[in-house]
Amino acid sequence: MKYNRDIEEHKINQAKSRSISFVLENIEIQNTKSSIFSKVRFRFVLSVMSFLLMIVIGIAIFNDTPTVSPITTPSVVELSQQDQKKVVEASYLTGSIIINSLGDSIEQLALKPLASRFSDKADEFDHYFQMLKPLMDDEVTEYEIIELVDEAYHYRIIYQIDNQTYTFDLTMINEDVQGILKVKGLEFEVDGKIEVENDNISIELNARSGLNYIKIEYDSKVDSDEFEKEYNIEEYINGVLKEREIKISQEDDEVKLEMTELYNDTENSYQLTKDSSGAQVVYELEYEIDEVSGQGTIVSELVNGQIFYRYQIEEDGIKEDYEYEDEEDEEDEEDAEDAEDTEDTEDVEDTEDTEDVEDTEDTEDTEDTEDTEDTEDTEDTEDTED
Repeated sequence: MKYNRDIEEHKINQAKSRSISFVLENIEIQNTKSSIFSKVRFRFVLSVMSFLLMIVIGIAIFNDTPTVSPITTPSVVELSQQDQKKVVEASYLTGSIIINSLGDSIEQLALKPLASRFSDKADEFDHYFQMLKPLMDDEVTEYEIIELVDEAYHYRIIYQIDNQTYTFDLTMINEDVQGILKVKGLEFEVDGKIEVENDNISIELNARSGLNYIKIEYDSKVDSDEFEKEYNIEEYINGVLKEREIKISQEDDEVKLEMTELYNDTENSYQLTKDSSGAQVVYELEYEIDEVSGQGTIVSELVNGQIFYRYQIEEDGIKEDYEYEDEEDEEDEEDAEDAEDTEDTEDVEDTEDTEDVEDTEDTEDTEDTEDTEDTEDTEDTEDTED
């Protein structure tokens, strides 16, 4: 069948336009849905991947972080011989300083009146000189370490310096130290730390007697032909605070002692150099006290079996010569005097005991005589009666 109808080109174009728009709209709708879905899926996947990546990084960091173990100090018997010697030196200085600070001042044997600034510090300096001389001469070499059983402390260090016996009982828990230092019949509580890391050791010891205390911090550096020992010392004795820094160093054959003291906001310094190139050992001294500089020499002399340290000081045109007796000889003399006093006391007691015995014997003899006379009188009476 054929329709005789005119085909209008305008309507045909409208129909085409509507069909194309419809198709395009459908395509845009599909694209929009697909785009939304793709964005949601992308965000989800990204979130999951980020979370997984964080977990992986966390595990990697946790596994790769180096484990930092705390520094543990070996026990005294496990320390190297060199480190054991440093502990001995630190305890020796602790005991010597506190004993001298609490004891009577050293008597100065002046050959003439003293007028220099050094004279005001001479007693104190001479004590430090004699105390540090064994360290300068490297005489602290022999000591004994004993492990204690069923006692308050774990170890006992025994050593002698200048014929004086030092006993240091201590316990070490990791780097912490607790102990008792015994010297000259006195006991001092000691606490502190000993830390060893690689080849370095640092020591801190605090000795107390009532409110008085000595605090020593020790550090050292040792190279092939050189060594340096450094002590930071804080003294609080009878309400007076003093701080000192002491360095002992050796380079080749030269041994040098440097000491700085801080007291009442005043800083004094001393430098002592050991010269052993000649037939006699000489100690060259340079110092600054109250901003006044001076110099001198110290030599030891043996007189009638006793050691004396003779000082020659020159300061601002003033020259002074004076001497100190070796502390060891002085202590020996005191011990000898005490022994003589003890012997004299014993002799007196023995004499008194002897006299008491003689008196007792005389009394017994008298009683015997009286008994004999009474017997004779009795016999005479009986004869008369007969």
